[in-house]
Amino acid sequence: MSTKKNSGRGPRSRDVDRALYEWYCARRAAGDRPKSSQVQERAKDLYRAGGHPDMKCSYGWFKRWSQRFKIRLRYSHDDLLLEWVLSRFDRNEGVTLQELQRFGLGLIRKEEPGFKASSGWAMRWGSVCETALLNWSTVLNGSISDFAAATATF
Repeated sequence: MSTKKNSGRGPRSRDVDRALYEWYCARRAAGDRPKSSQVQERAKDLYRAGGHPDMKCSYGWFKRWSQRFKIRLRYSHDDLLLEWVLSRFDRNEGVTLQELQRFGLGLIRKEEPGFKASSGWAMRWGSVCETALLNWSTVLNGSISDFAAATATF
């Protein structure tokens, strides 16, 4: 038997991954939006119970897990931020990186007081919403709420 550590080519335990996914789906069905840190904590608990007490469940692990299950986290502030950006576009106003950071920080700090909206955060948010932002004029048809409903899967 090899003592070599898991090479990172897949999940350490498919059963734990599946149980975590079922937990996540149940939370979503109940109307909750589990944060990445909540998923990571639940994963640590499940891995410990499954005989893997050394599993760290880092943010990198979370990203790979969410990709395996095609999960894209959307936060409650995402819709408000997207609506703000689109309303600016609708008025033919641009949005600078600093403005996006400042507005995003104001929204998110209400839920997460320790949040820091770095320029990297703003760029990642923009890449997550890229399709919506690139197609806003064709999807919007004059109504931001219609656009938000149409982009709920982004």
